[in-house]
Amino acid sequence: MTEVLFSCEHLRIDSGDGVLVDDLSCAVDGRTLGLVGDFRGVAAALGGRARIVQGSLQIAGADALGAVANGTLGLALGEARVNPSWTSLDLLEKSALLTGLPKQTARARGSSVLARLGLPWLASRALGQLSRAEFMALELGKALLSEPLVVFVQAPLRGLGSAEADWLWPLVERVGEDRRSIVTFDSPLLAERARLARFDQLVFLHQGRVTAAGAPEELLKPTSYLVAVTRGAAVLAQALEARGVRVQRAGVDGSDDQPRQLLVTSEHAELAEWIARDAVSHGVPVLELVPLPGLPHQ
Repeated sequence: MTEVLFSCEHLRIDSGDGVLVDDLSCAVDGRTLGLVGDFRGVAAALGGRARIVQGSLQIAGADALGAVANGTLGLALGEARVNPSWTSLDLLEKSALLTGLPKQTARARGSSVLARLGLPWLASRALGQLSRAEFMALELGKALLSEPLVVFVQAPLRGLGSAEADWLWPLVERVGEDRRSIVTFDSPLLAERARLARFDQLVFLHQGRVTAAGAPEELLKPTSYLVAVTRGAAVLAQALEARGVRVQRAGVDGSDDQPRQLLVTSEHAELAEWIARDAVSHGVPVLELVPLPGLPHQ
């Protein structure tokens, strides 16, 4: 029987800056998993920059930190501090040595990983010359060096323009072709709906709590959304209400530069598209769009 891909129970993660995760519990199976929301605390713990002080975190049935240590969990966190004069192949060689590979095979493993991703041309490029997307592609290569059973990829599209994201995303999917994979997204932006739909399972996190978990075909067609905007909440609410959508205003504090929240509810399958269309046409910046499936009508 396949072990549950991602499982945590009463998980608390602390760093020098305070509590990053507080009493988080969930268990999700599947071959590919999208984690949507602020999962930076989990990534920080896996990368050794924060501590699990309570509860448990398991990946594919194994202790997550132990899986990192023995190489069965590969990490692409996009946060490595490196010498900008090193080449991409230099970094992969040094990273392969850290996984326990002998020096005589470490560089060859790095070359093999780049070839597998279709990026042999990246080998001689200096790290200081790489774009954000190219560096993230190199991080994907690092995650494969130990031939892991599972890869964890933190927010690969963070900070990328649409062209860079379109270039990088096929590489993210390629990394998960031969193994199970977990990919995080900072927020469930409408632009990512097509990519989120390709995962077996999704988990949505909002303000430290799981708001939804399950298959994309269910979660991406919710009856309700929590919409956070920086301005124009009243205008967006009026536009949606004109379509017959029920809108509840929340989190409005009267300050023009503070985010507002709208709870938007409708039975129509086009709800997400309506929110996107009306937000764009009225110039309302959407910070966050959190699906809330099955929310009762009041």
